[in-house]
Amino acid sequence: MRIWLINAWEPLAWIGSKQRPLRTTLLARALIAEKHEVTWFTSTFDHMTKTPRPHSQPIETLPGGLNVVYLEGMPYKRNIGLARIRNHYQLGKAFNRVAPGLAKPEVILCPSTQLELSCGAIAYANKRHVPVVIDIRDWWPETFYLTAPKATQRLAKIACWPYEVLIRKACRGATAITAITEEFVNWGLAKAGRARKPFDRAFPHAYPAAPAPAAELAAAEKFWSEHNVGTAADELVCTFIGGVSHLLEVTAVLEAARLLEQKFPKAKFVVCGGGDRLDGFRKQYADLDNIVWPGFINHAQIQTLLRKSCLGINPLRDRPDFLARACPKKSDFGICIRRNDRAH
Repeated sequence: MRIWLINAWEPLAWIGSKQRPLRTTLLARALIAEKHEVTWFTSTFDHMTKTPRPHSQPIETLPGGLNVVYLEGMPYKRNIGLARIRNHYQLGKAFNRVAPGLAKPEVILCPSTQLELSCGAIAYANKRHVPVVIDIRDWWPETFYLTAPKATQRLAKIACWPYEVLIRKACRGATAITAITEEFVNWGLAKAGRARKPFDRAFPHAYPAAPAPAAELAAAEKFWSEHNVGTAADELVCTFIGGVSHLLEVTAVLEAARLLEQKFPKAKFVVCGGGDRLDGFRKQYADLDNIVWPGFINHAQIQTLLRKSCLGINPLRDRPDFLARACPKKSDFGICIRRNDRAH
């Protein structure tokens, strides 16, 4: 089966990449293993690292059989802003130019977070009678005005109305709606204005169960030893892996580290990932020795870190989209605790 995957913001974490494979990469690997022909439409700009994505030609086949189509889009520095809106508009236009010249797929999967691109894919699919699935990853455009201060949310909602039109159009035009939780599927169905059908389903985020290769795990152990993480038997390792941005309550985590530095010196906070607030936070909390900033980490480094960790932190804000995404019960900051087999 010829399948198109359309996702311009996820890392193209293919063979030889140092980036961690996410939802689209894992799906592409599974499909190729089942002998499907997979083409991934992505951007020439890497959303995660905010750098140009290396490529030798507009369309290329990577080792392992993945076909990649690179769509031109201007760079941007912030996740929310006019520059990113311009980038998404350009990606949609680029898809409309490139797609008609390629062999017609038998199914298309596109995200809800790049609406110009997704609407272009859905229009292409509907015109050619190709089944198309929209995968709900965020509540766009609600994410934009939920992020705004309460005093300006009404104005932000009005400003986001064109995107509200696009998400409703995308959900109505999709053959099926998938999402990361059942609540997100229901949100997409509400935008589509229809009842659930058999192919409307939730597929939670998942990761490979198999451990990383021994050589990579050994390198990861050395990596954490160099960062002085998990080296003491009685150390309480508190781990955050995610986006260091204004979308999450990262400040509360860092203030907890400041509070515990003197009162409980055995606690160590490992803040992994990148984001638009990372540099500012590192400067603001540079005086704390109990915070480690390793940046982006790979699959093996995550596995070894989680084995060393006693507490995982998911600092969600009190927002309906975040609570529907990950937390079965409402909490102040979405702190999830899971002890390993070490005593504390």
